[in-house]
Amino acid sequence: MNQFTNYPLREWSSRSRICDQNKNIRKVITACEHPSDSGFNDYHLLDYLPVRIRTTFFRYAKISMLSCGIWPLETHNPYLLSCYKIYRLFMRIELIGSLLLFGPFMLPYAFTIDKTLFSETLSYEIQYTTLLLKVWMFESSDAKHLLKKSLAIEEKMIRMRDPVELEILKKNEKINVRLSVIYSCMICSAFVMFCQALLYQTEINWIDYKSKLNESISPELVKRQPIVFTLPYLPGWWFYVGMAAQTLGVIFVIMYSIATQSMFFGFITFTVAQIQALRNSLKHFEDYVEKAPRSSSKGRKSRQVLRQNIVTHQKLVRYVIKLNGILKYPILFDFFFYSLQIGATVSKIISELKSSKLSTSIYESKWYQQSVEIRKMYVMMMMKMKYPLCLRIGPLYAMSNELLILIIKAAYSYVALLSKSS
Repeated sequence: MNQFTNYPLREWSSRSRICDQNKNIRKVITACEHPSDSGFNDYHLLDYLPVRIRTTFFRYAKISMLSCGIWPLETHNPYLLSCYKIYRLFMRIELIGSLLLFGPFMLPYAFTIDKTLFSETLSYEIQYTTLLLKVWMFESSDAKHLLKKSLAIEEKMIRMRDPVELEILKKNEKINVRLSVIYSCMICSAFVMFCQALLYQTEINWIDYKSKLNESISPELVKRQPIVFTLPYLPGWWFYVGMAAQTLGVIFVIMYSIATQSMFFGFITFTVAQIQALRNSLKHFEDYVEKAPRSSSKGRKSRQVLRQNIVTHQKLVRYVIKLNGILKYPILFDFFFYSLQIGATVSKIISELKSSKLSTSIYESKWYQQSVEIRKMYVMMMMKMKYPLCLRIGPLYAMSNELLILIIKAAYSYVALLSKSS
């Protein structure tokens, strides 16, 4: 009797799936090591690789992206897959719905009703739009294929059991996790500030805004929303409805920001790990020749190691090209967002402070019609006002357009120094 006849059907099917997955992984590893003999290109062979392969390098990104429904989950459990699809759809509706529902409505409201909120509203809408575009880019088919390729390369480096490459992989993995954790702590501090704004929110008299809003509403005390995500001034229990929507929106924005940025850090640091591994292989060429199988001659082993380095370099070039095609638009979105955020908020504050000219306003008044005592007090005020009002960056300089250019130059010098030192 066959020894497999006593196994339950479910256990036999699970064992067969595991065997098929191991065969597919071996196909990918063989194709990565010998691409000319495999007959596969980079993208066709990746169709054999399940995304559920265990990864340590992208572990933080996987957890954060699973929480947002961005990670391409593959499982044989149809119930779990259906639940994940429903959760993913809910997260997309929340992100896109909040952008489309409040964006076209809040911008005209802020501009026509309360112009002081226009810059703040524009800044938030730009942030939501940028985040939505970044999520769309990381969910593209190219990003998924690049993720599969990264997992295959990581699996190959682990299977090779080269202690130097494993040390390089572990070192860059620590850098990746450290960057992701620091960014997560920084952006979670925004949620702490939001909660603080909820606890210490001051009340505003509705009579002050009665001339701007609907005349049919009776005068009462209302509170301003900390973030202009819903209507900024809501009376009664509508204030708590808007506050709940704001809290939920802030939590989702933080989750999406951590997920996209951790994936960005993962791709960048993994590319650095590949470059360092290739550089180590080129630098210690003779050592790798000695590690080659002894059945071949030294000249043949040298050609084999050199051929592997050439193939690795070609794959690295293709990997960087694909990575650039995916990340260039998220980087552009970030640059566009922060530029407009500075233009919508910081520049407005700078212009307001510079154009105040308080001492000139005193001089333009009818100070000469006042008494001697009042005129003396005016002189004292003008002496105090000769020191300009400004915003300062820590203990450094006052914020200005010239300082922004200086910061850009300093950032360029820092990047150039790092590129030379590495």
